[in-house]
Amino acid sequence: MSEVNNKNIRKLFIQEIITSFGYLAPLSMLAIFLSENKEIHTDKIGFAMFISSITARWGRLLFSPIFDKIKANLLLSLMQIIGAIGYYLLSFYQNYSVIILSLILIGLFYGSNSIITRVLTSFSDKNNNNSTKKFSILHIGTNISATIGPIIINLIYIYFNKNFAFLFMGIFLTFSGLFTFFSMKNIEIPVQKNLLKTIFQFLFRKDLWHIYFLILISWFFCAQLYSLAPILLSHILKNNSYIWIISAINGAMVIFISLKINTLMNNYSKNYYFQISISLILAIFGFSSLIIYHSVFNIVLGVLFLTFSEILFIPAFQALLAEYVPEDSRVAIFAIYALFMGIGEGTGYFFGTKSLDFLNTDYSWYNNSLYFLTIFIIIGIIISIRKTSIIKNNEEL
Repeated sequence: MSEVNNKNIRKLFIQEIITSFGYLAPLSMLAIFLSENKEIHTDKIGFAMFISSITARWGRLLFSPIFDKIKANLLLSLMQIIGAIGYYLLSFYQNYSVIILSLILIGLFYGSNSIITRVLTSFSDKNNNNSTKKFSILHIGTNISATIGPIIINLIYIYFNKNFAFLFMGIFLTFSGLFTFFSMKNIEIPVQKNLLKTIFQFLFRKDLWHIYFLILISWFFCAQLYSLAPILLSHILKNNSYIWIISAINGAMVIFISLKINTLMNNYSKNYYFQISISLILAIFGFSSLIIYHSVFNIVLGVLFLTFSEILFIPAFQALLAEYVPEDSRVAIFAIYALFMGIGEGTGYFFGTKSLDFLNTDYSWYNNSLYFLTIFIIIGIIISIRKTSIIKNNEEL
């Protein structure tokens, strides 16, 4: 990469840390915070988590049409201020309607800024061989925040209270908005095609449908890291003070081995479907470990498998989509990625938080749903392996 590209990657890396800290830092504790309010039933908690995820992903669609029309530094800083307002509302109001509004604002901030950083990253270097490396660097930034953030919020929660934790997040995003405005002045998104028209064209392209399905199931199972796993750990230990351990394990693994694993996979095979196939196999091991037997060991084992899966599929999908479409359609394809990511992750959060109702019961439909989920992920594995085989055969011709 050139010196300019390296400098831009560093700036985008910092933006990814800010964006991810602003959303992920309190995420693993959010369901616990909400559950402490006795007036909010578990159905409402699950719905709130679903809204948080959906707006974080679908919010990208709302602002995508103006990404190439407003300076990146202005849009990034403005959305950070909107996120700050959401946290201020959470800090001062406990009404359920205000909580939903707050989560929408926070989700919109995260959704908008995360897609901007990824689109800008896709333009940072023309060498496709560096695609997974570029997105792995962003993923490391995400997990620095996902590791340190929950520890900070957990400590604030223990020594102060949840209201001060949300107030802290609001202050952080207010100051980061000012920093972003002045530090991101020289990076812009190239002119894009008509967004809505391009999105509809991609949505109805049958050759892309299998990718959308793989995105859905990958993010559904990844969401269990932030919903089912912390809930199970809290239930077993009867203590919320150790929830941060899950995010710490997940984040530390990504920070220290993500780039090495993706470099190794890239050297072995530049076939992104192969990487996705391995990630889905690891996901089914991780999910099975969480649900088969509830113990601290099984939870940690499940987190390890799901984290390895996450390390593989996130940069693989982003690199695959970036290379699949022309440069003037990057915003559209990443917006669609966010759409299916939101559906998969949102339903994953709902499933995970809804498990609060089933830990001490034996609901047959819940048990049956586990079989259906296993079938879905096996279908995903078959699709990925088949695509891997087709690409390998074409390379040998």
